Amino acid sequence: MERKFSEAEKLLYSIELGLVFYKSSRRASSKKVENNPDYIKGYIKALEGMLTVARSGDDRTFLNRTAPDADSLEEYRRQFTVFVRNDFLHPAFDRGFFSGWLDFIVHQQKILEEKKTV
Repeated sequence: MERKFSEAEKLLYSIELGLVFYKSSRRASSKKVENNPDYIKGYIKALEGMLTVARSGDDRTFLNRTAPDADSLEEYRRQFTVFVRNDFLHPAFDRGFFSGWLDFIVHQQKILEEKKTV
C-alpha cells in the first residue's frame, strides 16, 4: 500500500519459495498451513493480484476501494474467514486465494489499530 513495488516483488518471491518448499503443517505463528499445491497456487495468485492492482492504481478494484475503517475491514475478515474454512464447498485453490486476502485484511486491521494507539 506504500507503493514500494520492487520490495514487494522481492517479498512475494520469498513467500512463494517459502510456501512451495515448506513441508511442515505449522508456521512459526502456529497458524495452520495447507500443504496442498492448489492452495499454495491460490495464495500466491492472490498476492500477485494485489501487487498488480496496487501498481495499476485502478479505483474500480477491490483493493483500491476497500475502506480502511475498522467496521469494513472486520466485515471483510468475517466473510473471507467463512470462505476459507469451508473446505467442503470450496476447492483448495479458492481457499488459498481467499486466505491470501484474509491475511491482507488482518494485516490492515493491525496497521489501523497501531495508528489508533499512536
